[in-house]
Amino acid sequence: MLFGDSHAAMWYPAVDRYARAHHERLYVWTKAACPPVDISLFSPDLGRTDTECAAWRAGVVARIAALRPTMVILGIAPNYDAAYGVVQDGPAWNRGLQRVIRAVEASGATPVVMGSIPSPPNDIPVCLSAHPDAVAHCDFPRIGHRIPGGGLDGNDQPGLEAEARAVAAAGGHDIDVESWFCGASSCPVVVDNLLVYRDNSHITVPWATYLAPLVDDELALAVSR
Repeated sequence: MLFGDSHAAMWYPAVDRYARAHHERLYVWTKAACPPVDISLFSPDLGRTDTECAAWRAGVVARIAALRPTMVILGIAPNYDAAYGVVQDGPAWNRGLQRVIRAVEASGATPVVMGSIPSPPNDIPVCLSAHPDAVAHCDFPRIGHRIPGGGLDGNDQPGLEAEARAVAAAGGHDIDVESWFCGASSCPVVVDNLLVYRDNSHITVPWATYLAPLVDDELALAVSR
């Protein structure tokens, strides 16, 4: 099963390839701006607590318990902040993530969390359109830096490490994907003539497909454990 918000959905091409190769049926349950974390969220769009997200998430967890899959792959966007009434990768957030992981594990499934991808500071297709002859202009630093309006480009390393510890403590398998995107100091936005990002947050279908062999190896490793 693939479970989470839009950052779960974007991994579909790679996860689908794994499922087909291993003759597994793949269930996909994703909902934009609704992470697979047992925590109350405020919806900036609705202007109130996102009760629909909580109900949907509980329903998916119940389906997992009923279907008893072999593996549940969780995807979580890295941009939940004060606007959502939470501190991502803070203690309350990580406890909520652990509750979901333990519920997945109780079903007999192997819980896997796709780690956060490095986040560009702007909309990459827009940047490339403005610099078609200098694509490296749109590359960004590997380590997170504060950007106007709040948030981080690159990755929030302490937050990633806290999440990875929480996942491991709950019995899940955390996949660190940062090295799939970045070199020692920067994260390119075009690799092997492939566009990596389709906006300022999500990866493209060709890039997800390109990374499928790496995803396959990590999922096979998680199952073997």
